Amino acid sequence: MRRISQVLRTRVLAGAALALASVTAGCAAQANASPAAAAKPLTTTSANSPSPVAAAPSPSSAPATSAAPQTTPSTAKPVIPATVPSTRSAAPPQTAAKAPGVPCSAGAVACIDLSRQLAWFVRDGKVVRGPVRVATGRSGYGTEVGTFHVYRKNLMWYSTIYNNAPMPYSVFFDGGEAFHEGSVYVRSHGCVHLSAGNAAWVFNFLHIGDEVQVVW
Repeated sequence: MRRISQVLRTRVLAGAALALASVTAGCAAQANASPAAAAKPLTTTSANSPSPVAAAPSPSSAPATSAAPQTTPSTAKPVIPATVPSTRSAAPPQTAAKAPGVPCSAGAVACIDLSRQLAWFVRDGKVVRGPVRVATGRSGYGTEVGTFHVYRKNLMWYSTIYNNAPMPYSVFFDGGEAFHEGSVYVRSHGCVHLSAGNAAWVFNFLHIGDEVQVVW
């Protein structure tokens, strides 16, 4: 009996020792585990599972945004088609028509006929007034023949040669010679006498630069 008791006691002690050794070995394995291994995050091996950390896209790898195409102005000169000269002949320049019945050339605005003691006043090839009676220079003081131009106008002028004789509506065209109001029945010292009504009209009608022709 004593022997059986000793065997049983020995087996109980051995089992207890084995159980204690098992608990001590378990804690040591946990305590000696690598800290890095313990801190390592869990990962799944499933291909359909999202990654726990989404990587931020790199600026250099971001896809280029679609923008409207930039148009650069062309620096090339535009092609200008060459002009082909016309084969048609140019029309001759238009010349003023001579007024019918007037003995002066087409350019004359005022025309004086010494032989008939008449005058015409023309604009754009049309007789505006005339013929009208005039009285030109007497013998020795004749009105000069030629082409002249109006260069001065005086509403009231007095002769500086012939005793301050009044010369209303004076329109000068050749030196001291002028159209002015005076008797159309008395010859002048070179001027062209007009009646009062015609003198006032001519003063307003003629402009500086207008052509005056005196013919015989």
